[in-house]
Amino acid sequence: MASELHRRFRYHTWAMSRLAGALPDEGAEAARIPLAHALIADRVWLLRLRGDSTDGVALWPDLDASAIRALARRNAAAYALYLNDLDDVGATIDYTTSKGEVYTSTVSDVLNHVLLHASHHRGQVNAALRQAGHEPQWVDFIAWLRAGEPSAED
Repeated sequence: MASELHRRFRYHTWAMSRLAGALPDEGAEAARIPLAHALIADRVWLLRLRGDSTDGVALWPDLDASAIRALARRNAAAYALYLNDLDDVGATIDYTTSKGEVYTSTVSDVLNHVLLHASHHRGQVNAALRQAGHEPQWVDFIAWLRAGEPSAED
């Protein structure tokens, strides 16, 4: 299970990095907004997994392309460290949502949510890139496999 989670997150960080790299420095706001949100949401879930506060984190930030690319790199490194130290995916965490609601979830469920939540927004980003006249990125899992499972830096 742990090795498969590592693999899925390697794919996830690659896909997020490809989209971040495809953002033009100017314009394409409709692509930037959902990608910034997805990356911030990834960050919030990691903070929750580590037991850190998420107070004051804006879930729909207005970030420029450079800040989005930097956030994608930080998230990739932070999740790699977290997963390398992860001992028990069945452990539970308590967390408070942005609406102030308290929940308990397993680490595995949270990590799967991160992966699934991002896939929805990646589709939005690609649609917005196409509509703005930019080339959408092929970030399907099979594309990553066919490329030899590259890292986010490749």
